[in-house]
Amino acid sequence: MSIASGTFSRVVLAAVSSLLDPIRRASRRFAAAPVGQRFVAHYERRQAAEEHSKLLAVLEWVLAVVFLCLALVFVVLPGPAILCFAIVGALLSSHSRGLAQLLDRTDLRVRAYAAKFRRKR
Repeated sequence: MSIASGTFSRVVLAAVSSLLDPIRRASRRFAAAPVGQRFVAHYERRQAAEEHSKLLAVLEWVLAVVFLCLALVFVVLPGPAILCFAIVGALLSSHSRGLAQLLDRTDLRVRAYAAKFRRKR
């Protein structure tokens, strides 16, 4: 029984890993882009993608709404609200160049503020 369950575990792990590979690659490309250009680069990659489907776009919007609701809950309760807001921004920036540009400018401002705060400490 343990051999079969071990095999099953490996199969499930391999399936989950293959599903997460595109997300890992996209997050690495996002992180590798220059600061202040990440969201626009993400937007341009998504617009140029051949597999840009309506179903995927709807799924991204649904996920963005779910993460926005989670972020609003985590603003009041202890939790990763900033992370949830960042995920919402990343999901929605693939549909709007203006939002992507706004998020790039915000990223630069937040980093400058954080650097200033670290220097004062």
